Amino acid sequence: MPTAFPFTTCLSLEPLIDYWRAREQDPNPGIARLAHAVSKEVGAHTCCRGDLDHIEQLDGAREVVDMLMLAVFPPAATTTAISGAIPPFQRRSFYYTSRFAEVMMGKDRAIKQPLNIDYAMMERRMTQMAYLLILSREYGAEIPTTQGGLIFTVPDYSIGLYRHYGVNFDSSFVRVRVVGDKPVLSAEQVQHLLHNRHRLEIWHELLPPTHFELEGFNILQLVDVTTQEILSELKYDLLERDVLQASDRLEQIQEKLRVLFARPALQLGIAAYDERKKAFVDFGRKINHSFLTKQMQSQGLVGGFQQLYERLMADRQPLVLEDVTTAPELPEDMRQQILKLGIRSAILALLPYGPDTVGLLELGAPEAGALDEFDM
Repeated sequence: MPTAFPFTTCLSLEPLIDYWRAREQDPNPGIARLAHAVSKEVGAHTCCRGDLDHIEQLDGAREVVDMLMLAVFPPAATTTAISGAIPPFQRRSFYYTSRFAEVMMGKDRAIKQPLNIDYAMMERRMTQMAYLLILSREYGAEIPTTQGGLIFTVPDYSIGLYRHYGVNFDSSFVRVRVVGDKPVLSAEQVQHLLHNRHRLEIWHELLPPTHFELEGFNILQLVDVTTQEILSELKYDLLERDVLQASDRLEQIQEKLRVLFARPALQLGIAAYDERKKAFVDFGRKINHSFLTKQMQSQGLVGGFQQLYERLMADRQPLVLEDVTTAPELPEDMRQQILKLGIRSAILALLPYGPDTVGLLELGAPEAGALDEFDM
C-alpha cells in the first residue's frame, strides 16, 4: 500500500467559475450583477480556464482571480481570517490571506510542516479525507460531521514559541473525476468502509486510487485554539500524581504557560506551604520550586513575604502586580529583591486543595504590564 498521497490531482478554477455562472440568475440583483461581471472577466482571461499544471499560471491573472475568490474570501475578513487555497490536498497555496501567510507559509508559497504531525502522517490524513470525499460524492455516503479535529502546532517565530490551530479542509470546490469504470460498492461495503476509515488498505482494495482524480482546490481554514488546547493540557498535567515534585515536569508546565500568555520569558514558581508550621517548606522530595520565597528567605525578608501571604489568605483573590516598581502592596525591601530577580510584573495566587491552602503559585515577567488583571 502506498504511503504517499495516491490520487492524481489537478488545480482548476472551473468549479468556482461554475459557482458564479449559477448566480447570474440570482434573485438578489446585486449578486446577479456581480456574477455577470465576474463571468465577463473570466471570458477575457483564458489563462485561468481548464486544468492548470502549476500555481504560477495564475500569477498573470491576479485581478480576475481576486474577483473569483470573492465567493470564498470575504473582503471584510481578509486581515483576520487564516485561510488559503491549495490544489486538492497539496502543499502549496496559490491564494491566501495575510494571516495565513504569516502563520502557515514558507518559501515558494509552500505550506509549513506542523510540529506535531510528520510528513507521512499528514499524507495519510489527507488520503483519508480524499477517500471520504469520494465515498460521499460518488456513492452517496453520509459522512459524520465529527471526524476528529485536526490540530496543527505551528512555530510562532515572532515570540519564539508555538501556537495551536484547529484546521478544516473545505472541499466545496473539489470535484471527483472517475477514470474508467467506477468501482461498484454494495451498501454493506460502503458501511464497512465507514466503520474502518483508518484502515486504508481496505479502501485501496475496494476503491483503487487509479479510478479517481481530484480537480479544483481546497480551502484550508485555520482557527487559533491555543488557549483551549493549553488549558486542556494543563488540566491533565495537574491531575498527575506528584507532578509538581519533578523539576522537568514543572519546566514543561512553565513552557505551556509561556505559550498561553504569549510570554517567552515568563517564570513559574510553586511554593509549598505548611499551615501547621506557618512556613514555606519542602514536602518529601524537592517541591519548593519558588523563585520568590527562596530569595526572600536568603535575604531575611520572610516577615514581609509572610504579610503578603496573609493578605492573600484574607482576600482569597490573586494579587496582580502589574508594575513591581510602583505596586503599593509591596514593602520596599521586597520590591528591591523582586526587581533584582529581573521581574517587573507578577501574579501571586493561592493553591487550594479542598478547603485547605497548600501553597502559592507565582508568575513573573521581565516587562512591566506584561501580566495584568486580564490575564486572570
